[in-house]
Amino acid sequence: MVRGPQGSPQLLVPAVGVSHSGNYSCQVHSEGENVQKSSTWLCITVRMPVANATITPGPLSHKVHTGDPVTLHCSVQVGSALVTFTWLHDGQEVARGAILELGDVNVGHSGTYQCVATNQLGQDGHCVLRALSPELALEVTPGSPWVTGLPWRRGQCWTPTSWALSRQGDPQVTNAELLEPHERQQDPSDIYEIML
Repeated sequence: MVRGPQGSPQLLVPAVGVSHSGNYSCQVHSEGENVQKSSTWLCITVRMPVANATITPGPLSHKVHTGDPVTLHCSVQVGSALVTFTWLHDGQEVARGAILELGDVNVGHSGTYQCVATNQLGQDGHCVLRALSPELALEVTPGSPWVTGLPWRRGQCWTPTSWALSRQGDPQVTNAELLEPHERQQDPSDIYEIML
């Protein structure tokens, strides 16, 4: 039971929270005539907007190798009603749900990831509140410096989507040209030159 100030027909709640949800009724009691009357019950449901969306695991910069499995989780610190999650990769929607499983990653998975948490307040669903997580930068590096298993032709140019031509500490290669035929696995440094 919640009591208002003596003689006041109002009940004031200074900072409403989810715990204030419930059924409320007003009761009037007349001491002189010993009469008591009650209002009908009023159901109050307090809904909280989503806030403080976070991605785990942190930190906000993540380095992994090709072939590594990557799973990201999104959660909110505050939020009631049904919360939906949307994942963005470099600003483009890529998935829905609280968990983003990238599986065995490749260089194409590099970029920034964000989670958008959304809930709809009110029965009409017109009021939609969103919480955007901080960005998580994912950098995928090639797992091996060796180039294997690709057909070659003398003088053929290759694009970055064909194979990985960078090693840790080397400048990133945007195009490569085979200088001469080889019949064994090669260190990339002796079979390409940087094309500007």
